[in-house]
Amino acid sequence: MNIEQPQNDEKKPLFEPIRAAFLGSKNEPSQTDNPADTQPAVKQVQVGGVSTNMIGKSAESKQGPPQELREPEEVLYSWQAPEFIATQKPAGWYLGLVGFFGALGIIAIIFKLWSTIPIVVLFPIVLSIWGNRKPRILDYAITNYGITIGNKEYDYDSFKSFYQYMDYNQETIDLVPSKRFGVLVSLPLIPQEADEIKETISHMIPEIEHREDPIDAIFRRLRF
Repeated sequence: MNIEQPQNDEKKPLFEPIRAAFLGSKNEPSQTDNPADTQPAVKQVQVGGVSTNMIGKSAESKQGPPQELREPEEVLYSWQAPEFIATQKPAGWYLGLVGFFGALGIIAIIFKLWSTIPIVVLFPIVLSIWGNRKPRILDYAITNYGITIGNKEYDYDSFKSFYQYMDYNQETIDLVPSKRFGVLVSLPLIPQEADEIKETISHMIPEIEHREDPIDAIFRRLRF
């Protein structure tokens, strides 16, 4: 006995993929989302005697994902400065460089380390070129959302702390990244507004004591 199966013109897929909440569209929040979690963190502070809303986690609470932009962006401070301080290398600097790597070359020849000789020859040349490079003049800006350097923008949540130090008589702030293998971001300050800029940043990023890294100390000694 043949049993006729009902005809269905619409073919259904054998399975339907499960849509993960974190793969959803930015404009389609998950049903399990807490509306309070999607609201940006806003901190009202006084900058130059004017009240403004700083966006992101405050310096007292540096955790959680970046929030969506909802407040209008305000440029609080803007200036131009060289990206680093160029230093004049004395003749003794070059003589020391040649003497140091010349001694390494002699040791390499004595011990027949032939593969290291090209490195010993090229390394002082690279250091000389690198040490005499000219700094670019960059545009710096502090906004209520974060920090802009040239064409790069960083929100305040990108940094976990900052410290202040003098870089060859240039007052500078180094911003420590939140990511483990992130790169330090340096802000050369203008003397007229250095204290105000530092105070504004401290509302959103905690300040720590500056402790010079041994490698930084060596490079400073070499006048880089």
